[in-house]
Amino acid sequence: MSKVVVLEGSPKRGGNTDLMCEAFAQAAEAAGHQVKVLPVGRMRIDGCRGCRACYKAGKPCVFGDKDEWNGIASDLLSADAIVFATPVYWFGWTAQAKAVLDRMFCFLPKGEEFRGKKCAFLSAAADGEDVFDAPKMVFEKSVALLGWEVIGEVCAANCGAHGAVRETDCLAQAAALAAFL
Repeated sequence: MSKVVVLEGSPKRGGNTDLMCEAFAQAAEAAGHQVKVLPVGRMRIDGCRGCRACYKAGKPCVFGDKDEWNGIASDLLSADAIVFATPVYWFGWTAQAKAVLDRMFCFLPKGEEFRGKKCAFLSAAADGEDVFDAPKMVFEKSVALLGWEVIGEVCAANCGAHGAVRETDCLAQAAALAAFL
């Protein structure tokens, strides 16, 4: 059984990205994994200040008690697998999801302790497949730096309407990723 954290980066409840996360989480739980979905798109997570004081005060971020970061960081450290999920906003991640990724800078000094995790990427967009190029590149470069294994990516194109992902096979694809945990 793996501990899985899903970082759901949409500020909208019940949106397409949220539905993809739900499909993945249900399949992973049914397979016996422990899943925690963190609605980071609706949480308070400030941007990284680049102060490089990570773990100098015995916690991930010296500013992390002023928002919800240090709790999220604890969940990420103990996870075996992490799923990043974000709708595409202006050809990139939502600001909330990107703030989480930026704050993960604090894990670089952890080195080997933070390596070896499995990860996946889920995303939805109103436009065609080409809008996923930049968001996927950010994901792929970031997890390569961290030394993680990518188990899959699911991108739901042409899903601008609320719930449009239900008309695609992307919910099934998201659920199928659970088999690779």
